[in-house]
This record gives sequence, C-alpha cells and structure tokens, in this order.
Amino acid sequence: MNKRLIASIGVLSFFMYISAQERVLSIDELFQLADQNSKSIQLHALAIDESAQAVKVAKDARLPSIRAQVDLNYIGDGCMTDRDFSNGIHADMPHFGNTFVLKASQVIYAGGSIHANIQKAKLQHQLSQQTYDNNQQDLRFMLLGYYLDLFQLRNQQTVYEKNIEQTRLLVKDMRAAYQQGTALKSDITRYELQLQNLQLGLTSTVNRLNVLNHKLTTTIGLEPSVHIVPDSTALFHINVDKRQEIS
Repeated sequence: MNKRLIASIGVLSFFMYISAQERVLSIDELFQLADQNSKSIQLHALAIDESAQAVKVAKDARLPSIRAQVDLNYIGDGCMTDRDFSNGIHADMPHFGNTFVLKASQVIYAGGSIHANIQKAKLQHQLSQQTYDNNQQDLRFMLLGYYLDLFQLRNQQTVYEKNIEQTRLLVKDMRAAYQQGTALKSDITRYELQLQNLQLGLTSTVNRLNVLNHKLTTTIGLEPSVHIVPDSTALFHINVDKRQEIS
C-alpha cells in the first residue's frame, strides 16, 4: 500500500509540474521583470519621485510669487422711509461692482533658510536614490539565488528521471531472471526499494521546484502557473550591478 501511495504521489506531482506552462527566462529578463513589477521596487521608486518633487518645491521658494484677487458684487436699489415705515422713497443705485487686485512679491533675504531647505531636499533625494539602489541590489541577489537553485533542481530532476527509467528496466530484468531461476527474490526487492527511493527523491525535488518557482513568479509579476526555465547560456554572463537612473 505504501509503495502505491508513494508512486501515486510522485506521478501526480510530476504531471502537475510538467503540465504547467513553461517559459525560458534569462537573468536580464528576470531583473527587468523584477524592476517593473516588484512592489518593494515600486515603493522606493515612488519615494524617489516624491523627493524630486520636494526639491522642485524648495527651489520654487526663490522665485517671485504673484497673487491675483478678483471680487464681483451686486447692490440692489435703495429705499428710504420714515420711522413708521411710511412715505417710502425709491433710490436708484448702481447694481454691479468689481475689484481686481494683483500683488507680486519676492523674498530678498531669509537668513539662508531657503538655501538650507533646498540642500535638505537634495540630500533626501540622494538618500531615496541610494535606498532604491540598495533594495534593487538585494532583490537581484535574492532572485539570482532562486534562479541558480532552480537550475540545479531541474538538473537534479533530470538525473532522477533517468535513474528511475534505468531502475525500472533493472527491476524488469530481475523479475525475468527470477522466473528463470538465475536471480533471488531479494534482488528484486533491493531494486524495488531503490526505485521507491528514487521516486520519493523526484517528488521532493519537484516540490522544491514548485516552491522556488512560486517565489520567483510572485516577485517578478508572472502567473504562478508559469514554470520558469533558466537559460543555461546566460549563466556564464551574470551581471547583477545594473543600476538604472530614475528621474
């Protein structure tokens, strides 16, 4: 019963893995997708934009300011009466009125506060850029580790599959030899146990592949159903330090 259960789990996990959509992804494409879709990268990029806007606002304090004010009013006709409200007299008055005020001002001397605020905003912008770069580098090293582990596990999966195929042939040969009296029952049992261990190893490898693949896809913004296939030709040209200028 245990043999059948292990075999069933291994076959189910294997077919679930190979039935998913595969996508060959180079390291450069991996980093590009991370820059575009990573939530942490987007948050730090937003902080850079906000600090750049703060620098602009601080510099605007040196410019002259202009204020304009427009007032419109309406006055109805007048009416005068005695104290007992008798003998009312109608008095015509202008109905519409308007005023327009334009003021221009500029700071002549502020004790260096404007310059200090500009420098403070620039330093905050530089800090935001540095924080972005550090976060980007940390994320890339993490993704690169996942990527290399994925490459290693896929190779390990291939080795397991070949060994399982060879062991199945050995079990078949042992059974035939046992029927002919040239092999012992223990020989068949030994190879069947070896086959079970290989199938269990394959199941464990596929499960680890699924976990790593899920971590990668969720970080770079792909659907979890997509199985990433590392580009073996790109492993010899790894460059993590690719910082991009963000205005």
